[in-house]
Amino acid sequence: MKTIKDIDLKNKQVLVRVDFNEPLDEQGNPLDDYRIKATLPTLEYLLGQGCRLVLMTHVGRPDGKVIEKYRTTGVARALERLLKRPVVKLDDCVGEKVKSTIGNHEADVYFLENLRFHPGEEANDEGFAKQLAELGEIYVNDAFANSHRDHASMTGVPKLIPGVAGLLVEKEVAKLSSVRDNPKHPFTFVLGGSKLETKIKLLEKFVQIADNVLVGGRVANTLLKASGSEVGASKIEGKVLSEAATLVPKVTDAKLMLPIDVVVSAPLEKDKLSGPARDCAVGEVEGGEAIYDIGPRTAAKYGEVISDSALVLWNGPLGHIEVDKFQGGTKGIIESLQNTPAETVVGGGETVDFLDEAGARDNIDFVSTGGGAMLDFLADGKLVALEALEK
Repeated sequence: MKTIKDIDLKNKQVLVRVDFNEPLDEQGNPLDDYRIKATLPTLEYLLGQGCRLVLMTHVGRPDGKVIEKYRTTGVARALERLLKRPVVKLDDCVGEKVKSTIGNHEADVYFLENLRFHPGEEANDEGFAKQLAELGEIYVNDAFANSHRDHASMTGVPKLIPGVAGLLVEKEVAKLSSVRDNPKHPFTFVLGGSKLETKIKLLEKFVQIADNVLVGGRVANTLLKASGSEVGASKIEGKVLSEAATLVPKVTDAKLMLPIDVVVSAPLEKDKLSGPARDCAVGEVEGGEAIYDIGPRTAAKYGEVISDSALVLWNGPLGHIEVDKFQGGTKGIIESLQNTPAETVVGGGETVDFLDEAGARDNIDFVSTGGGAMLDFLADGKLVALEALEK
């Protein structure tokens, strides 16, 4: 996979795919600028080569329609402040007006409108990809977090013009490859969140690689159910229940550690408690209760494992963090990560956002910009958009 440092870019017009899909406030301004800052080294390098930049991203899920709150104006203005140079925000991402405005060469940085306002983006429409490709001589992928998506701007464009990786993508690939292929030991993998269906292969792989695998969130609910524990009204993923059961024998040798206590309540109503929450041992969950967090004894046990590790990889909250009562387990993991001498690697949108809220991001050695992309890459070392660059 070639990067921007492997080719001649002098005075080229470069089409750069970034991922500035940050949460927005009511005015459309990004609530976080971590992903924007992460791509600055790539943009500054390209500008240093005399390049004219045409940037493209998606924001939110507008489903092929123009939705005002998902315009890229806010992220373009945030980039302008960070880059300390003018950024021309365009009203669309394709079309003659876009081409002519860029062709006037009145600026060094242009920012296209939300790619997902066009249904051709997610459909990976060849015609839409061709219109995008006409905006640059070289294509640069610096959108690691979106590199598991087979979309027009990710895999369609590099079929049409030469494509290379940006510095952020190069950095992500190098770090996550070292974690997957040559981890320090003792190596602890912490997995939370939901969607075990998309994580089961990763879990099976890391049970073989890691010295310890600690689980929480809805992932743990399904594994507890598979192990024969009563989980009451907890949400589980029945589709992978039988596959999850094959991992249960790993629990007996302490390789895979399940919660020993949990925080439960009556099922939430639109993320609001409808009754008291309580901590109980696994196996004492009543039929009308649902599990929403790991308990304090589990958090303490997990903390001991983390403190004895040389490397800790974490993805996914350990509880339903949208409700204050169910943040204890995730806060406990963050505290353990801040106090461990181990190298720490963290990824996942919700996880990173919660790190920010806790003021702990600066205490983590490597924070990945990817969620699903990080998990997919760790599972098999492949991402469809990176393969497109190699071809």
